[in-house]
Amino acid sequence: MNILDLIEKKKNNLALTEEEFKYFIENFNKGLIPDYQASALLMAIRINGCNDEETYFLTKSMLDTCKIIKPKANNKLKILIDKHSSGGVGDKITLIISPILASLGYDMMKLSGRGLNFTGGTIDKLESINVSMVFDENNYQSFLDEHHFTIYLQSDNFANIDKKLYHLRDVTGSVDSLPLIASSILCKKFCFETEYVFLDIKVGTGAFCKNMQTAQELARIMQYLAKKFNRKLICFITSMNSPLGKNIGNAIEIKEAVEFLKGEFNSKYLKNLIYEIISEILIETKQVNNKDDAYKLINQSIFSNDAYTRFTNFVKANNGLYQLLDKNEYWKYKYSLVIKSKDKGYINFKSTEKLGYISLKLGAGRIKKEDSIDYGAGIILNVENNDFVNVGDNIATLYSNSPINPDLEKEFYDNLEFLEESSEANIPKINTIIR
Repeated sequence: MNILDLIEKKKNNLALTEEEFKYFIENFNKGLIPDYQASALLMAIRINGCNDEETYFLTKSMLDTCKIIKPKANNKLKILIDKHSSGGVGDKITLIISPILASLGYDMMKLSGRGLNFTGGTIDKLESINVSMVFDENNYQSFLDEHHFTIYLQSDNFANIDKKLYHLRDVTGSVDSLPLIASSILCKKFCFETEYVFLDIKVGTGAFCKNMQTAQELARIMQYLAKKFNRKLICFITSMNSPLGKNIGNAIEIKEAVEFLKGEFNSKYLKNLIYEIISEILIETKQVNNKDDAYKLINQSIFSNDAYTRFTNFVKANNGLYQLLDKNEYWKYKYSLVIKSKDKGYINFKSTEKLGYISLKLGAGRIKKEDSIDYGAGIILNVENNDFVNVGDNIATLYSNSPINPDLEKEFYDNLEFLEESSEANIPKINTIIR
């Protein structure tokens, strides 16, 4: 067996066997298959797809290279959960709901990745405040017992195979493949044996799933895999036709997350989605019977300052810049560009993906896997979809530590449309739940 045979086979749209996936994953993980051949196979999978059985074989082969960890839930509810997003623009939901859920009595343990293509990564955002959690088998349980949530970086000694494949997909155009997305996410999720996995599948112009049909197919694949591995998975399909909040970047998104945890809700849509997701988790795990009771618990967590205190302690415990959180002093930039409205009407961003790419061009993301990130770069929106603006109103400000290409102003403005009537079509919300 050799890698060229596998590439040829998949190029011709033939199914790979369990032994063939095992060969590929084991040898690529050991460095015996070069990046260019691995990239060719990933692209063949991207073009021709995988059937359900192949996707299971791929995921199983990846998990077989990983150590499976069995943490214990010692918070007051004794419920251990994981939450993951399939990727979006401005997605700081994990940063916000983790301390809130810890405050509500859950333990939450997860692996997160770096930025992928036009979407930001939770790990990059945390590293903007000097937080980097590398999994350590000797102290993960004590950290979980004290703080009740963890957000670990995929490291060379844990889920390394997904990290390597993730980087290759990012820079070779094979990001938007449902089998590769499913295997990547569930490799990370199933490394930890949690009681529940809550998966937020994004759909819309700012997501890899551009329509409901694709999102539902990804959810179906995920549910198939969860059953094969005997795991409890709940999928939320949520709208990504608008950024999640008003801040897009790394340190900029930490800023919005911190403000949210302090009860400063700058984005009504972000607030609504956060409350909806946490409510569904509370209901699914039988802690409340309805959303009204859930909202009361969430408000108590936030306005008692408990959630923010937990986030601050989490940052401090990881040698992060906790002392700078209150004053936003961790966010530094040299250049800014204000974009003003030349029109009036109800604003709508034509493509959320385009906003992600503009943020990437400002320095907030990676084009090549070895690229460094400008943690201060990004976008702060003054308005959201469906807000009314007049001529001269500030729409957004672009930030960077490098001179900003003036062409980005036109690129940003060309992505806007001004409607005569308001529309609820492009508001972030849960569209459906698949159990």
